[in-house]
Amino acid sequence: ANFLAVLALGFLVLVWNYVLTLANPQGRGEKKAALLFALLFVSFPSSAQYMNFTTYNLEVTLGQLFAALAVYLISQWIYNKAPRIYAVYGILFMAGAFSIYQAMFTLYLVGCCAYLVVQGAAGEAGKAGAAKRSLVVAKYAGTFSCGVILYYLLHKFSNLYVQQVSYLDSFVGWGKVGLPLIADRLVLYAYDLLSGNSVYRGEFYGVSVVLGLLAACLLWRR
Repeated sequence: ANFLAVLALGFLVLVWNYVLTLANPQGRGEKKAALLFALLFVSFPSSAQYMNFTTYNLEVTLGQLFAALAVYLISQWIYNKAPRIYAVYGILFMAGAFSIYQAMFTLYLVGCCAYLVVQGAAGEAGKAGAAKRSLVVAKYAGTFSCGVILYYLLHKFSNLYVQQVSYLDSFVGWGKVGLPLIADRLVLYAYDLLSGNSVYRGEFYGVSVVLGLLAACLLWRR
């Protein structure tokens, strides 16, 4: 399982690089940015935590792969006028990723944002009017909503036949505690992560995030 998980993680580099390269059809140099994103993604120290758990490291890696494929399929449908079946398959992969690990919600959204950043760097976003850009955002939001709804329907259906253990449900606070407490925890976790006080002890996180945002802004303004 460990070998397959590492192999799948390496394959994930190729998938993310391919997906984000497609966001820049003119090939104006942002292919390096797409490869850099992919390499940073799979080499991030936070990956070490789940990779050390043999019982589910392969499943989590497959969830990340499903999220990347969902970004690819949905983006091809939105930007390149691919058949609607692309959107359907994208929603299915999305729901599959969410069902493996709920952190894939965030991963999918980050992947979509990365695609949009590369699009902006390639100058494609600037060519579109406000109405077209709004339609793009609406399509991303609509397909994401469909993926979330499908995930929850599958979750409810599986509960009819598979008894849910408290361990799987103990990590989710949405709908159980108040929004102020959730917001406070999110801010606290983000501060710990960026300051190097988290379990991963990554003192460079804050610097890397700032440099990444600056690089994205520079690419967008080119």
